[in-house]
Amino acid sequence: MIVETKLEFKDYIKVTMGLIFLKPRNIILIAIFFLILGSNIITGFEEGADTGSILALILPVIIVVSIFLILLPAVIYFTRKKWFYTSSKLQGVITYEFTPEKMLLKGDSFSSEMDWSTIYKVEERKEMILIYHSKAAANFVCKDAFGDRLDEFKDIVRKHKNIKLKFK
Repeated sequence: MIVETKLEFKDYIKVTMGLIFLKPRNIILIAIFFLILGSNIITGFEEGADTGSILALILPVIIVVSIFLILLPAVIYFTRKKWFYTSSKLQGVITYEFTPEKMLLKGDSFSSEMDWSTIYKVEERKEMILIYHSKAAANFVCKDAFGDRLDEFKDIVRKHKNIKLKFK
C-alpha cells in the first residue's frame, strides 16, 4: 500500500502541542497548581488577611502557572516552528509504502526503510497517524492521505505483536 502525504505546519504544531500538554500528568499538574492557588486565596480570606498578604500567598503560584501555561508553550511553539521550517524532510512530500514486512519512506532528499520490528508504537489521533520509532520520535502521517485504505494499514500493523497500538 502506497500513501503520499505532505505535513503542514498547523497540523504539526497542533499534534505536537497536544502530545505535550494533554498528557494526564500535565493535566493533573495544572489542576494541582489551580487547587493550590484556590486554597491560598481561601486561606487568606478566612484569616482576614489584607490584599497584600493574599497577593504574597498567591504570587509564587501565579508565577509558576504563568511559566507553565504561557512561557513554556511559546518556547515550544517557536522551537518547533524553527525545526519545521529548517527541515526539508518535514516540509516535503513523503511517500510511504507499507508492506507486511516493512515500511519504506521516500522524500525529495532521503530514502529510508524500516522493518516493523523496529517500530515502537502506532497511534491514531484525530487527524494523524503517528508511527513511533522510540518513545520520543515519530513519523506524522495525515489520515486523509490513507483515504479509504486506513483499515488496510491498521490490519498490516496489527499483525505485528511487538508494536503497541492506540487505534480508535
